Amino acid sequence: MNQKFGFTLVELIVVITIIGILSTVGFVSYSNYLTGARDSNRISQVVKISDSLQVYSTNKNLPIPDDSVNVLLSGSVIGYQGYLGSDALETIDYTNGGKDPKDDLFFTYYVDTSRRGFQLLSYFEENSNLSSSVQNITNAVDYSDRFLKLYGKKLGIVTQGESNIPIQEISSLGGQLDLATSTINYTLNFGNNDVFTASGYTLYALTNARLGTDTPACDVGFIGVPGNKEFNTSGFCVAQFEMSYADADTPNSVKSNSGSNSVAYIPGKKLVSKSGKYPIADISQESAIRACKTLGTGYHLINDNEWMTIARNIESVGTNWSSGKVGQGFIYNGVSDDLTTGCGITGGVTEPRVRGTRTGKIANELCNSRKSHSLSNGKTVWDMAGNLWEEVNKDSSVEGTNFNLGQTVMAGTSPSTSFDTDGIYDTADMKKYGSAFLYGTANGMGTVYRGDGIAGNRFMRGATASDRTFTGIYSIDFDRYTALDSYNDSQGFVGFRCAQYK
Repeated sequence: MNQKFGFTLVELIVVITIIGILSTVGFVSYSNYLTGARDSNRISQVVKISDSLQVYSTNKNLPIPDDSVNVLLSGSVIGYQGYLGSDALETIDYTNGGKDPKDDLFFTYYVDTSRRGFQLLSYFEENSNLSSSVQNITNAVDYSDRFLKLYGKKLGIVTQGESNIPIQEISSLGGQLDLATSTINYTLNFGNNDVFTASGYTLYALTNARLGTDTPACDVGFIGVPGNKEFNTSGFCVAQFEMSYADADTPNSVKSNSGSNSVAYIPGKKLVSKSGKYPIADISQESAIRACKTLGTGYHLINDNEWMTIARNIESVGTNWSSGKVGQGFIYNGVSDDLTTGCGITGGVTEPRVRGTRTGKIANELCNSRKSHSLSNGKTVWDMAGNLWEEVNKDSSVEGTNFNLGQTVMAGTSPSTSFDTDGIYDTADMKKYGSAFLYGTANGMGTVYRGDGIAGNRFMRGATASDRTFTGIYSIDFDRYTALDSYNDSQGFVGFRCAQYK
């Protein structure tokens, strides 16, 4: 008798399960293939569009975006953001598509007020398709699980902070957004993980720090710094290192802190800004003013508007923050004897004395990395925080005569107070001296030293190698109020740096 065998129930379940798994794997693989193909399409399109815009901008004004939003800062237009629509694509003679392959939307497009600089944004579906020029932020709502890729100049395409929606899709704006008066968070996307998110004054201050593009060419040992309208500066040059001499290879200070690895000030001797040289650390402000002028036309002791321009630029760059993101964590403060936000060098036979070598000679990579800060233009400046107090002239003129700050009223009775202590930021004036985030010592910003509350002819910035948590790029000493302060001349921990307007 012929026997017929069928599948048992268990076997059927196993077969169905296997088929289901294979189907799922196949579907996922196919979906991933489609996602990768769409991202490849985006790359191809945006690169070609960027090339077309670049060629067009060499002798013509770039087109205004479709659905354009006027981006303002305190009432002044700084750019236009919208879509690179069909009319604009036709204007630049691009006829190969121009839309996102999934969303069927034109790419986000930002043009500056000169209409010669542009930036493009595309939303990718896979993080693996992003190059180093990508902001890895996943957003929600209409752009969930999407990643931003930016092309062109670092102009700062604007998205809503929480949702990452490009502002041209926010109908409530009515075609205009003033960053200075925003009450919700917006993100400015410059590229290469170079972003910040803020609102109100903080957004205004950080944006101003990034608007300057007029960076001059500078002499050896000096770097170009973008200007900042908040502090009335155009592009200028600044010493990359604290001032020294070409032959300052051995410390020779005879002051009371002679173990602090510095050299004595010698009037008339030629100054240099150079890595590996011990800094001058016993100079008065009057001598520093005279010394900088000897370097040539336009050279002067750095003034406070220039110092603040540099500090705000540092604050706006994510790589200067412990978290890698602007506003999160703290800014490193170099040789400060604070092992959290900076570094400290202990005494020893083979190591520098207590205060550490102050010019990059430290055989300690942690210290070397924390002694420098990056600017938005890729330049690096050393020892703006820690190392030495630095003489700073409040006078904004190149001539650099002494100033009079007046009787600045400050809250509290302590001779040193964190910038974020209640009362310090009660007036708009104090925003001129401190962090855009109004942060204090916990975020590595520094301390206000005010002594008896009198602020007169001069002040100093940055703090010294032994000031620990009081150190920071915004640290300021208002208490050096006498015309010729022997404290600066005798203690051996006050240096300076020069600047130049071209």
